[in-house]
Amino acid sequence: MRIERFGRCNCGRVVVSARGEPVRVGVCHCLNCRRQSGSPFLAYAVWPLAAVTVEGETITWQGPLIVRHFCPVCGSMVWDSDSASDEIEIPLGLFDDAPTDLRPDHECWTVRREKWLKPIDGARQYLRDRTSGDRAG
Repeated sequence: MRIERFGRCNCGRVVVSARGEPVRVGVCHCLNCRRQSGSPFLAYAVWPLAAVTVEGETITWQGPLIVRHFCPVCGSMVWDSDSASDEIEIPLGLFDDAPTDLRPDHECWTVRREKWLKPIDGARQYLRDRTSGDRAG
């Protein structure tokens, strides 16, 4: 059975489909993700670039480590990627099926996690970036 997940921006002008299971699912508490989401964290799933199709025009914002794509009409964040990566991150809130069956396997930038939030059971914990290897606890 082939799994395909669909998501869209608030106005529906940008549609995303992701085929297969994600490579990983995470929650990030870094300042960039906090500011982007307007909440204490951003939850996302990562797929190989070749497994994702995006229909509709997007505008971009580029930070020091990431390029984020938004709907130019409603402003929804649709996806992001590291310009040197062959992977694409899709915010879990974009998907049509809510709640999704996707469960985070890691949390990064836990040094910035709000004190009232608890670690996700079974998820690897990273004090900062996942690739830095600085595991928490």
